[in-house]
Amino acid sequence: IVKDLWSRKSSLAGTQALIQTSDVRLENLPTLQSQITSLMGSQWDSVMHADVFGTISNAYKLDEQNVGNHIGEYHLATAVTTTVLMASIGSSSQRGLTLKQLKLCLLKPDAFQHIDIDSTVNQLENVVHYMYKSSIGGEQSFWFQSKPNINILVNQAKGDVKEEEVNAEIMRMVKQSVVNLGQVKV
Repeated sequence: IVKDLWSRKSSLAGTQALIQTSDVRLENLPTLQSQITSLMGSQWDSVMHADVFGTISNAYKLDEQNVGNHIGEYHLATAVTTTVLMASIGSSSQRGLTLKQLKLCLLKPDAFQHIDIDSTVNQLENVVHYMYKSSIGGEQSFWFQSKPNINILVNQAKGDVKEEEVNAEIMRMVKQSVVNLGQVKV
């Protein structure tokens, strides 16, 4: 981890007084990836590749979509997902991180603001497949599981519906409404 951070030191956000989980780039650390999968199970490899790192991950795509702002500039989607993933590993009684804890893990002097983290988390909630959120006592918590969340099911369902089928159903409903109007007697 230190070797990777040292090689990327000029590209890291803010002042670097501490090594933070948001600085870790799992794609550069195959040993850490294999340690996670050996601890948590081989299905976690899919979790990491789908949502956390790599050019097909949802975090990477979100960072790329936000190139003109702090999310893209500081790779905040990747930082958030990496931090939440690291907090999801193990058998702790407390799952993941609260939003306050997440901000504490991510914020750095002379970098982005806490509102950038809020925005990143909000956008991630709509696209990630394995990250979960709960709100207990008014406090939000985030964690990863190896079981897909509802987003993957919604995206699959959207892909299963064809535009022609939607248009045909609309036309069928309009025609049925017209036929029903003709049956009304005044």
